[in-house]
Amino acid sequence: MTPEMISLLVFLATFAALLLAQPLILARAKGMQYVTGNRAHPVDADAPVAGRLDRTVRNSIEAAVLFVPLVLATELLGTSNVLTQWGAIVFVAARVVYALTYPLGIVGLRTLAWNAGFAALAAMALGLVQG
Repeated sequence: MTPEMISLLVFLATFAALLLAQPLILARAKGMQYVTGNRAHPVDADAPVAGRLDRTVRNSIEAAVLFVPLVLATELLGTSNVLTQWGAIVFVAARVVYALTYPLGIVGLRTLAWNAGFAALAAMALGLVQG
């Protein structure tokens, strides 16, 4: 299995962990009735960690829209190279840091992780184009 595919699996595992943590954190903040209800009202200021976790999940979906096609294109075209490999590894490492720092409210490191992840996606795209 290529480093890009391993990175994709780690990214998906991180995303799954976020999805599993979200209702647990929300239940602690808002109660089980809110979690099992239709959630018609957004998470408000009395549950800041739950709100940040929700935004982390949403941002991870946006990141997946860019990362998954890059990995799949690299695999299908057989263009795995140092840029696509290290881009995928750095991207996933940055996303793990992002997933930990955003819910905890660690702003500076979160921003650094997001920027590193975006730069890693650019490196992957460049590696894909260069073949």
